[in-house]
Amino acid sequence: MVTYAQLTSANSQPFRDAAKAYGDLADKLIDRSDDAAKQLRALPEAWEGEGTDAAATAIKNAVTETDDAVLMLQRCDQILADFAGELDKAKSMLSDAVADARAIPAQIAADGTLTVRPEDGPPSGHPAWAGVYKLVDAAQTAIRDAVQYATTADTTATTDLRATVPGTKGKPYPADKIPPRGTDPKKVRDWWNSLSPEERQYLIAHFPDKVGWLDGVPAENRDQANRLTLAREQHRIRDELDRLKAEGKEGTGEYKDLQGKLAGLDRIEQRLLAAGGDGKDADGMQSNDRRAYLLGVDTSGDGKAIVAVGNPDTADNIVTYIPGTGADLSKVGGDINRVDRMVFDAQQMDPTKRTAGILWLGYDAPDKIIQFPPGGDATDPKYAVNAGNDLDLFQDGLRVTHDGPRSTNTVLGHSYGSTVVGYAAKDHGLDIDNAVFVGSPGVGVEKAGDLGLDPNHVYSTHAKNDPIQYALDPGDLVRMQNPLNPDVDLIHGHNPSSADFGGHKFASDPGTPLMKPEIKTKTYDPLGPFGPSVTVPVGFDPHLSGAAHSEYWDDGNASRDNIAKIVTGNGGTVTGDHRK
Repeated sequence: MVTYAQLTSANSQPFRDAAKAYGDLADKLIDRSDDAAKQLRALPEAWEGEGTDAAATAIKNAVTETDDAVLMLQRCDQILADFAGELDKAKSMLSDAVADARAIPAQIAADGTLTVRPEDGPPSGHPAWAGVYKLVDAAQTAIRDAVQYATTADTTATTDLRATVPGTKGKPYPADKIPPRGTDPKKVRDWWNSLSPEERQYLIAHFPDKVGWLDGVPAENRDQANRLTLAREQHRIRDELDRLKAEGKEGTGEYKDLQGKLAGLDRIEQRLLAAGGDGKDADGMQSNDRRAYLLGVDTSGDGKAIVAVGNPDTADNIVTYIPGTGADLSKVGGDINRVDRMVFDAQQMDPTKRTAGILWLGYDAPDKIIQFPPGGDATDPKYAVNAGNDLDLFQDGLRVTHDGPRSTNTVLGHSYGSTVVGYAAKDHGLDIDNAVFVGSPGVGVEKAGDLGLDPNHVYSTHAKNDPIQYALDPGDLVRMQNPLNPDVDLIHGHNPSSADFGGHKFASDPGTPLMKPEIKTKTYDPLGPFGPSVTVPVGFDPHLSGAAHSEYWDDGNASRDNIAKIVTGNGGTVTGDHRK
């Protein structure tokens, strides 16, 4: 049983540090396991004879034992990181309760018991004492709740750590019985729950690429599987780059594509190793040190990745972020930073609740805004249509694997990502509490009610200088007298920030001006050194800028506070709402 005094003095940082140490050790073992597997593949070419089979068996056994140890270490990392987050929440609950007690004012004993001195209250026998006692009871209950929350977290972590027994062997399970990707998450959950711990361990170690993408498998298990896939893909791509370099193909498109994917994988690994760090993201902006969970990674095509900051299965609030045009594995770093900032903002907004943020790059985003001839760019809704079912399954998976009371789930799409959210909502019906559109070119509908969601929980923002709001429907360009009217239909439907769309609009900073016109000049000396110089205009540069489209997550932007309000269930308090 955790005591009031213990919770008051508790510090979560040592647990974060220990979690990181376990995670770092697991990553090192993954590298050693991959090296051994590489040697095993090369063995037949380097050695022939009676001892070859014995050597191969010994290496296989070593790889299996190493993989088992990796899973154990990763589980310790997860347990300790989760406990650190729960401890922070308990301390925040206690801090609020103590503040309420002192405001009465009540005296707090060493064991957390509250009393009110006669001189601090109303006159003896005054009816107002009834109100004082009511406040004391409420504060006392809040203190007990905080201590009990910490006790439950401590007991859970202790039990989970004891269950993580070193040396546990995986039990073989046939690959053809693994549910295919796209299976109903409820069926996946039931299947996963029917397996023994040894069978789960075997599947994670031997089929990480299959387990890692299954919606309905708990986040902690998907994370274990995908970390194995991540390390193996890093090794594979590095080997492939070495081969291409040896063949003199460094400047080829294939080489550059692999370089970009490796950079993306390395950036994901950097975030996975960052828990317990200095609370700054890769751009040096204020972020957080929550443990990250890798819920999906795929290097085929442009590449895909799903990265969670915080454990969504235990979070009170979950925000899923869908990036837009140009998003791919090579550029994943900036999107991870945005998720980090949203989690940080939500924790600052309501530290008594745990918030998890998820980068969902689980779809093939358009590569370009527009291309000629037309087709296959951001004007085409096919990317959003194709992504809808996968996003819907992922959101369903978050619900079925979640522990505890129902979480507040928000899906936020930026740019073309908002179009993905819109099509997923109207075509499949997303099991979410809030939909947020940031810098949207349209979401495939004319009214918020067409999304199958309560319009009171649909939110949108456009920075004043964001050029995306001028991504007009071609017919409107012909019909309008004033083409720069952001309230007309956009390329993918009615502007969700317009008053007649039916949802809420919230404020963002204007952003970098769309145009900074400048007259270019040139100076002449017509009389040489004997006369004055003459400066004349020689051209005009409009200095067009689209920077505002990407500034919604910059430090100090009003959109960040408003997004945090929505994510924490306080969307009714957003600023700049035209419905107020």
